[in-house]
Amino acid sequence: MPEYADKQAAVTAMPDEAASPAWPIAELQENLHFYMENGFMVFTEAYHLARGRCCGNACRHCPYEHINVSK
Repeated sequence: MPEYADKQAAVTAMPDEAASPAWPIAELQENLHFYMENGFMVFTEAYHLARGRCCGNACRHCPYEHINVSK
């Protein structure tokens, strides 16, 4: 998975989903975009990178350091 040197710049570079060429994902693939844990769908880092920004939901695999999560 690619790492961003400046995650804030990566977040502000794509203010909404429409800006990401990989978004929306045509078909979610288990073990690539998500996996199931205790009946819940857990999104992977690959999913979040395709999305292009932090959604603010404090996701486990957020590559954007939860920049949009309310404190």
